[in-house]
Amino acid sequence: MGSFFLLIIFGLYLDLGSLQEPSKSCEVGDVCQYKCLCTSQCQDDFQCTKKDKCKRGWFGYRCQYQGFAVSGATIKTIPLGRKTDWLLDQDDNTCYYDPYLKSVTWTWAEFKVIPLTWTRMAVTDLHSLLNVTLQFMKENSTKTSSCLNETLAEVTNKTLDRRCNDDVRITSLTLSGNLSSLCSFYISGGRNIAYKQNATQSSVYPGFEKYTADLAVDGDTNSNVFAGSCSHTNEETSPSWNLTLLSGYVMTRVILYNRDNFSERLLKFAINTYDMNGEVVGFYGDKESSAKPIFYINFNESMKTTVKYLHIHLSGNMKILTLCEVEAYGECPSGHWSLSCSKRCPVSCPDTCDRDTGACNSICIGYNNPPQCDTVCSAGKWGINCRYNCSNRCVRALCNVNTGLCDQGCHGYRDSPYCGTVCSRDRWGINCSHRCSEHCHNPTCNPVSGECHQGCKPGYLLPDCTMECPKGQWGSNCTSTCSENCFDKLCNTKEGSCDFGCVEGFQTPICLQKCVSGTYGRNCSYNCSSLCLNGECDPVNGTCNRCPAGFEGQACELKIFRVEFSSFGIGIAIGCGAIVLVVLVVLLKIYHPRLVLWRQRSRFACGETNLQVTEGHIYDHILQTDLRDGEVNHVYETSVLTSPARTEYSTAEPNSGYEIPNNQVHSNGLCCCT
Repeated sequence: MGSFFLLIIFGLYLDLGSLQEPSKSCEVGDVCQYKCLCTSQCQDDFQCTKKDKCKRGWFGYRCQYQGFAVSGATIKTIPLGRKTDWLLDQDDNTCYYDPYLKSVTWTWAEFKVIPLTWTRMAVTDLHSLLNVTLQFMKENSTKTSSCLNETLAEVTNKTLDRRCNDDVRITSLTLSGNLSSLCSFYISGGRNIAYKQNATQSSVYPGFEKYTADLAVDGDTNSNVFAGSCSHTNEETSPSWNLTLLSGYVMTRVILYNRDNFSERLLKFAINTYDMNGEVVGFYGDKESSAKPIFYINFNESMKTTVKYLHIHLSGNMKILTLCEVEAYGECPSGHWSLSCSKRCPVSCPDTCDRDTGACNSICIGYNNPPQCDTVCSAGKWGINCRYNCSNRCVRALCNVNTGLCDQGCHGYRDSPYCGTVCSRDRWGINCSHRCSEHCHNPTCNPVSGECHQGCKPGYLLPDCTMECPKGQWGSNCTSTCSENCFDKLCNTKEGSCDFGCVEGFQTPICLQKCVSGTYGRNCSYNCSSLCLNGECDPVNGTCNRCPAGFEGQACELKIFRVEFSSFGIGIAIGCGAIVLVVLVVLLKIYHPRLVLWRQRSRFACGETNLQVTEGHIYDHILQTDLRDGEVNHVYETSVLTSPARTEYSTAEPNSGYEIPNNQVHSNGLCCCT
């Protein structure tokens, strides 16, 4: 161990010396340390041109991250056999919508186990990828899990990084959910932090002075030792190879490329990692019984621990250590960024800045205050920093704050919680649970409101045709008004007919036509009086329009005695006048003796008064009967002629004092005084 620390100190000396020259010659800083991994020649800053892309198996910042989604991966889809080339072609502009693709699962027969650090998704619509679920199978576990401590970073408006901070190693990873907008998917294997770093070894084989330690970090994995790209120690006791990193890195794994011949010399190697203070961080001891061309080593220790030094050695006498390439994969620890991880994150995001650019691109899902992410979205908001509105397809426009899915159901759509399939034409409402009203035309309706597209059948009211027409309305969409002639202005809501009948003077069913001649009243249900002339009467109250001659009254039921009654009245008037004259004559006779003769005659007038009173009484009796015209005259004449007074008068002797001159007797039996 003491010799190792001497090597460490020596390595630090070499490290400081080797860093001085690059720092002077590289104005761009760390850029000169990158390996070009574009399919064509890199630009001066080692980025690919716009028409170029990363080599297969690499992605990310200057193509420096190994992609586990391609490297050594076996892919399985559900349903089986679905295409995934569009997802793994490392071209974010090629997207493919497969409505049947439910999930994609990766396993790694070559690596067996990989550390899960972060993944990257490129999509056509950024917020839609939040509907994608990422699950994995942990090492030595039979149950699927999800990241419990996940943070997210927005790389571009269509690219999102999801970092799992749970320090897990996995045997499989599954991507599922709504994959419709996904264009590319990457699984980070870390970047090679050993490339061009300061390397030393315990010795160099005599005659192979050019086979120095730095050949193991030159980026050339050629296993032919004579090709000049492998380090080679002398045959000695416990030979070693050492790497000093620019700064402290989180190291997750190491890959050793063995020589093609005498490969057994590397068996039983051991690796130690040390932190900034030279304290042991991790250890790996080879237990293989046969040589392999490549060794994949995962460290069991926490991936949050920073590593500064790496030490590879063989134990025993007369050993030779040959390494054709050493790749150490990892990245900057939290709070640091740059190639050397020597720069600190800004104060606005002291622990979450981008490890490559230093940008504060950390975001929250379901929260609105990055990077703390402890204030949940308000109602109706969701997603990245709560910047999205819940879809109006969700019930009450409320959704899951993390995914935007309509957990409480869809409004007008049936495939809850995604709400992408509209209700069929005859259904509407939450998850299409309601059927359009049977009173809609067709019937079809609005999938959200249930409003009938083509209006209502007669008798029902818009918008959803579930309510009958209000009082006084009828017809399609209740646009017609009941007839004013309907009783109480009420009618059948479908047909407009007056169900409760018509007002007086109109006939059913719609009360628009007046009563036919001869009928009247409500619904024209009464016949005019048979006494009405021509059977015609007022259609409302039944009053006869005209009565026959001699009749009057509403139903022509009253007999008119116009002629007879007038003659009788004249007789009464004459008689009364005569009485008045008699009285005047008597008075004059009393006071004028010359009128004695007139006075004698006046007694006849007085006797005649009894007759007139009696006859008047008889006539009054006749008027109270129901006798017709001829009958009235006959009775009247008979009564007068047979009355006692009339008999007395008719049987008097001539010249007995009761003689009545012929010109004083009228045809109606009345007399008048002269």
